[in-house]
Amino acid sequence: MVKLADLPLLMMSTAISTPTGTPVIDTQVPMDTPAATTTPLGPPTPTNLPTFPTTTVASTTPGCEQAPHTTVQWANRPGLPMPRLDLGVAAGPEGKIYAVGGSDNAGGYYASVEVYDPATNAWTGRAPLLTPRTGLALVAGADAKLYAIGGYNTAGVLATLEAYDPATDTWTARAPMPTARWYLGAAAGSDGKIYAVGGFDTAGPTGAVEAYDPAMNTWSARAGLPTPRGHLGVAAATNGLIYAAGGFVGSTLTGAFDEYDPATNTWASRTPMPTPRGYLGLVAASNGKVYTVGGYNVAGFLATVEEYDPANDTWTTRDGLANGRCCLGVAQAGNDKLYVVGGGSGGPPVANNEEGTIITDASRRVAGVWALTASMPEAHSGPNVAVLQYGKVLVVAGGGSNGPLAAGALFDPATDTWMPTGALNTARVPSFGTAVLADGRVLVAGGQDGAGADLASAELYDPASGRWSYTGSLNTPRRNATLTLLADGRVLVVGGAHGGPDGSRFLASCEIYDPVTGTWAYTGGLHVAREAHRTIRLLDGRVLIGGGEGPWFVFSHVAELS
Repeated sequence: MVKLADLPLLMMSTAISTPTGTPVIDTQVPMDTPAATTTPLGPPTPTNLPTFPTTTVASTTPGCEQAPHTTVQWANRPGLPMPRLDLGVAAGPEGKIYAVGGSDNAGGYYASVEVYDPATNAWTGRAPLLTPRTGLALVAGADAKLYAIGGYNTAGVLATLEAYDPATDTWTARAPMPTARWYLGAAAGSDGKIYAVGGFDTAGPTGAVEAYDPAMNTWSARAGLPTPRGHLGVAAATNGLIYAAGGFVGSTLTGAFDEYDPATNTWASRTPMPTPRGYLGLVAASNGKVYTVGGYNVAGFLATVEEYDPANDTWTTRDGLANGRCCLGVAQAGNDKLYVVGGGSGGPPVANNEEGTIITDASRRVAGVWALTASMPEAHSGPNVAVLQYGKVLVVAGGGSNGPLAAGALFDPATDTWMPTGALNTARVPSFGTAVLADGRVLVAGGQDGAGADLASAELYDPASGRWSYTGSLNTPRRNATLTLLADGRVLVVGGAHGGPDGSRFLASCEIYDPVTGTWAYTGGLHVAREAHRTIRLLDGRVLIGGGEGPWFVFSHVAELS
């Protein structure tokens, strides 16, 4: 076991002075040389992080990708009046974000308390801690109070517990933890108790888990962490379970992710984090998911954000922070947004305050927000796209780097994955029509081949087999026409172009496809010949045609109804 005494505590070389205008005068304890018997040395700091051999990094989970269903969009908000790292951050009962304690990592431990109000987008000062410290845990209890637990200062590793009442802006000393420690995590259980988890005690990494009962002002021992460690993240999810993520076992990094059930007093190991790390933030959101934020590992200071879904024990990578940092604090405010506060990245502590908005499918549709999804297996220029009856999306042909494509691909929105499907019998450039039939099959017709010849051929795609087969050909080869499914199950092809560059190429003719017979028949033509127009079936069954390009390359403003 690696002991804390074997890990030197080095400080950042640049001290951060208190900014002018800080609302609260901070209590700062100068860094004296502690007595060896009372003040053990601490774990690595951001300027003395260990160099990790690859064997110390826990294995990652394959298949972590950015899905379209949920993402996190980050925006900068006003920074901390006092930059610091290893602080405690939590959301108070009124929905504001509290930043408590921490260090400049250059000789001072802070007692300052600053509060960010998302409604006013501003910070204000509050009453300072009774005990200045760094490496503490801060958690909001069910009794509308905040609890500052453990930490470290010139007195050594602390068991100190203080309760803050936002209503009176006062701190009160409460019963100390049985196990003094710092760089621990803490969370409020669904049973009303406060759970202090892991950290570093005077001997090294600890797996101690102790529960505090605010009503009785007493502590009790609980089942220990499966992997004793410090610099971990701890959060309580909406499912009533508590999660412990990552951290250091001495100077060894772990990607462990453990789940604690307060009702049964048992731990269970879950799928490890895709990105093993320590010095991270962990926050449980109101959407039921848990987010790991920032931290440090062999790759350096991380901006990485990963989302854990307790319902299926899976991880998904989300949009990262603007800059990598560790030793930060994270909480979800009353507006359901995440706030990542403070930390460091090898230099002086930062004041950064980033606001994360969790975007779901529903909120994205309301807000008109786009998000990246998994990339197509092959680049397509101007492919046709059809939504199949069972929800998957078929991408058909189009132009490729070496000419027209016959290949198709299926996208599954539920899993954010692509898979190949059957190829067209005739490759077509992006000038053909597509329609989904009433029985779920997909019809394509017309277009051009690689030599630029207009096509009359038509094909049907069967989703059950994933294969294309020829059906009856159009009576007139055409490109840039439209296909529209009619109310009776037949398909209308409208206009398009055929032949050379002069005005005679534009078509007014229309045809109807009968899926029962697999044949095309002419129907009434347009008043204005055109190509590259748009058509849509109205609720009463009629078809509206608008726009396009007409004879002598005149863009058409004419609309027609069938």
